[in-house]
Amino acid sequence: MRRIWLISLVFFGVACGEIERAELSVRPNQDDFASDVQPLLVSLGCSSPGGCHDLGLGNVLIKANASAADLELSFLSVKAQIDREQPEQSRIIQSVLAENPTTQHIPAACITQGGCAWQKLVAWIAWDGEGDPRPSDIVCDFSAEGCFR
Repeated sequence: MRRIWLISLVFFGVACGEIERAELSVRPNQDDFASDVQPLLVSLGCSSPGGCHDLGLGNVLIKANASAADLELSFLSVKAQIDREQPEQSRIIQSVLAENPTTQHIPAACITQGGCAWQKLVAWIAWDGEGDPRPSDIVCDFSAEGCFR
């Protein structure tokens, strides 16, 4: 009898209440990571074969020609290095920023504040839905930027 009472309570509790649905944006966007951010990080030199992030050092894994599994691991490792409230202060940016005198990244000075790579990374981290620029909306050439140039 106790079981029937409990089931009735749950049923009526759900039936009488309203269910609200919240639409939450997924930040940062994993599709943008695959199409814009991963290629940017590879171009910067973050995935040099046998190099630091090709091996996952610094808790960041970046592989050129990544398999689906590697791409998922790359996304998760980079996502762990971001600050959604202050995108410009994200570790993934600050660690390679030329203007950061406290960086311990080797080599330092991979990107510059306001540069193409910086803009695309900030756009990816800050994107919160319709109306916000995505990395692909930032039209610029990051080929001259990088850790080994």
